[in-house]
Amino acid sequence: MKMRACILMILLVLPAAAEARVPGIWSLADLQEAAAAQNSEIQSLRSQVRSSEIELAAAKSERWPEITFQAGGSYLFNPMDELTISMPPPGSEITVMDAQEPYQYQTGVNLTQPIFTWGKLSGAVKVQEKLLEISRLQLADAKQQIRTRTAVLLYSLKYVDEMVGLAARQHEISRRLADIAKDSYEQGFIVQEDVLEVRIRSQEIAVLVRELEGRRERLLNLLREVTGLDDLGVTHLIFPDDIPLGEETFPSRDAVTAEALADERTSLEIMRLLEEVRKLGVRISRGDAYWKPDFALQIEAGVQGSRFPFLESDWYDHGDYQLQVTIALETTLWDGGRQIQEVRSSKEELEASQIDRERTKREIRREVSNSYSEFQVLVSKMKYNELRRQYYDSRIGFVQRQYDSGVGSEADVLEKRLEALGHEISSRGDILEALRRFYTIRQLTGGMDE
Repeated sequence: MKMRACILMILLVLPAAAEARVPGIWSLADLQEAAAAQNSEIQSLRSQVRSSEIELAAAKSERWPEITFQAGGSYLFNPMDELTISMPPPGSEITVMDAQEPYQYQTGVNLTQPIFTWGKLSGAVKVQEKLLEISRLQLADAKQQIRTRTAVLLYSLKYVDEMVGLAARQHEISRRLADIAKDSYEQGFIVQEDVLEVRIRSQEIAVLVRELEGRRERLLNLLREVTGLDDLGVTHLIFPDDIPLGEETFPSRDAVTAEALADERTSLEIMRLLEEVRKLGVRISRGDAYWKPDFALQIEAGVQGSRFPFLESDWYDHGDYQLQVTIALETTLWDGGRQIQEVRSSKEELEASQIDRERTKREIRREVSNSYSEFQVLVSKMKYNELRRQYYDSRIGFVQRQYDSGVGSEADVLEKRLEALGHEISSRGDILEALRRFYTIRQLTGGMDE
């Protein structure tokens, strides 16, 4: 009885466990959230933001005083005895030196406060503020890119999956045509070459099905890699609705280019901040030039004696105290020209960042222009494809009516259906390419909406 109960319990638990292992249904928003949570680049950029925050706090702390405390104690194993001199009358003595105490204690506090550093400390704080802002922008840009990439992969899977289904239907029709051709050959209506031609076309379509299935699997693997969902399958995806693509999707080429080149675009904003960092680097290098001393206030206070301070009752009478206030300056008189080279290097880095920014603008302008042109061409092809689809629908209806009336043949109907399916596969490819151009332009002009 106990064995039966255990077996029954296992049979009840196994279906629930199997159901728990089945992945959920994932929409585009869910996939984007999963990708943003596990993407290694985003995690690295988050760590970089935290490091930048720490470095900024460290740069700000340089403006505050540095306070150090020192304490020590020593024991003398052979202290000197009291030194006296006999004086008349007999029996009188004068103490020249008291007996040396075996214990000696020292405590002290040092304070160093920078006063004037030619802008080096404030410049370092501003540099770290800019670098922190750059890190945050890079993180935001990476999130936008991963959202865009996830959307492109999901749409690609949607249309490639549809293309697989269309190609599979093509293969079924081609196999039926091959059977019809074989029968016609046996009845003497066609020659062997015609049969081979039909079989070759059927095999080509079979190859196409395998290629599309392989392409679908590669896209699915990329989506798994991006989202971190290793068990993700096509049946677990909620494909989004088609994006309305038309000539009115984007404004004019000039308007799109202007939007992509706006100062608030993330890539250009990062480069502008890098340019400001280089300018601050030049200023800091100049502030560290020869004969420009840094000024600081130094305060030293300490006590030393043979009694432990504050713990032994007579410590105050057995100690020596000191307080010292100093205005210190420090400068480099000559270092072989290293500081001069640092200033020159900072200027070169500034010039290089300005050149990089202009080159980036040209690249963005070229990419936007090319993507916009290709998008417009694909929109025109989509209109053409729609007209061709209407033509095939009308033509298939015509040959079907002929076949139903006994005038046409089944092969004629299948041939038209085969052509229509081929056109549908090609149309899906054009839509997919248009979507890729759409997301390229969206990314260049500000990314996807949250």
